[in-house]
This record gives sequence, structure tokens and C-alpha cells, in this order.
Amino acid sequence: MSAEVRPQPKEQAQPAQTQPARPPKEDEGIERGFILDYVSLGLLINFRSLVVIMRAARELKDVNDRKSISLSAWQNLLSSYEDFAVLLQAMIRKKEGRYLHQGLGFERQPRQGSTDVPAILKRYNTPREFLNALGFDSVDIKALRRSGINIPDEQTFSNYYQDFAAGVTEIGKYQQDYNELKNRLKHGKAVLSVGDSENEITFLKWNDGADAGWSRTHIETTLRQIEVAVKQTAKIYIRSLDFLLSFMMQHHPSHVAEFQKLANERFQWCVEQVRALGVDSQGLTRA
Repeated sequence: MSAEVRPQPKEQAQPAQTQPARPPKEDEGIERGFILDYVSLGLLINFRSLVVIMRAARELKDVNDRKSISLSAWQNLLSSYEDFAVLLQAMIRKKEGRYLHQGLGFERQPRQGSTDVPAILKRYNTPREFLNALGFDSVDIKALRRSGINIPDEQTFSNYYQDFAAGVTEIGKYQQDYNELKNRLKHGKAVLSVGDSENEITFLKWNDGADAGWSRTHIETTLRQIEVAVKQTAKIYIRSLDFLLSFMMQHHPSHVAEFQKLANERFQWCVEQVRALGVDSQGLTRA
């Protein structure tokens, strides 16, 4: 396995009167193209990996093989939580003039720690306040209706974005609850193959203070848990599409229909992949 960095080919020298190497509006087109590519590849990497993991796990007989592949499923799920957080943070930074592709890694700092979902998006008072926090000041009930979303009244409009905020809050809680496991799996793999049952792994943590001693956390490593990871990652993908649609309404309104067509195709494909695995989920494979 190798990674080769290939510089862009240099253009031939141009006369002194030529335009700047990077036209001011170039990033607008890059951002739009990136989003269309992102919903087909980058945003689906974890889900596609989990589909493969689920299929493979059903054939495994060895206990440690199954535990290892189940922990890989956990890694993909926890990565999806953080990817969602990074996406929301990048959307908010658009208000500062940074394009989405810059916030998602085209111009990343050398040192990068964990990213939590934005706390401001966990609070919900009004749809206008929520949308303004994202920088979506031109997204309103009329914009959603123009995009074919059935919003009959202001209360439905409020409920629509309140559901967005609820999703952010839920994912933020999962991030917090499983942060220790994420770090264990990401750095060093310091987990033990034993648990309270043969279907668990354990990680130990030393606690200082009055209650000094080792605490034990047991994590389920079963097919059922992999199914949960598949379903949750699919739902995170779909919620990401929802946020990106509002982003397109705000920043690329003339390309909303193009985005919707592609997003709907990817959404349907995602649901069919879950069904093909024989996994049932309310809100995903059934209403």
C-alpha cells in the first residue's frame, strides 16, 4: 500500500497581464463540485465499509476474528459521529469565509484532535435562530417549498429543523459516551479479549482520587452490534444529506435540483443496501 503525492502540472508561462492563478470565484465551483462528489464517496466510506464488515462477520467462526471485526464496526460508527461533527463545524465556518472543502480537510492544520458537534446546534428555540447559527439566513419556508419539501405551515417548518437539532444532540451524546472507546481503538488498541461473556471485550481505566482503582468497561462484540452500527451510520449519512440540502439552498440555490437528484439516488441506494443485509430499521427501511 502506498500514497503518492502528485503535484498539479505547471501551466506554461503566461504574459504579465494574465488573470491571477486562483480566480476569486474559483472556490465556489470547487465547493459545489466537492459536495456532489462527497455525497457519493467520502460521506459513504464508513457505511460502505460496514456493509462489507456485516457480510464478512456472518461467515466468521473464530471468536477473536468476530471480536476484531466487530471492533472495526465500532470504529466506523464512531468515525461517522466525528465526520458529522466536522461537517457541521465546516458549515458554520462558512460564515467566516471558509469554503466547505477547506473546513473538511483541503486546508487542514498539521495537528488535528477530536471534533465535537457544535454546542450551539444542540439548543433549539426557533428555526430562525437555528438556521442563523449555521449561516443559513436565506433559508426559509419558501425556500423549502421551492425545493419540493412539503411544509404547509410555520409549525411544520419549526418541527422540521427541531428534528435536525434533536439529531445533533443525540449524536453529541453518543460522541461523549463512547469517546474513551474511540480513543482506545484509534490509538494503541488497548482492549482485552475477555468480558463478562464470550461476546464482550473489556478496557481498563485507572481512576485517581478518593475512589482510586481500575474501572472496567465492557463492550458488546456481536452481529447485533454490527447491525446497529450499519443502521446508525446510514441514518447519520441521511441526516448529513439533510444539512447539505439546506447548505445548497443557502450557498448554491441554482444547483439545488442537481444536488437533490443525486442525494435522492444515494439515499435510495443506501436504504436498499440495508434491506439487502436483511436489517430492519424504523425510519430507514420502514416508516
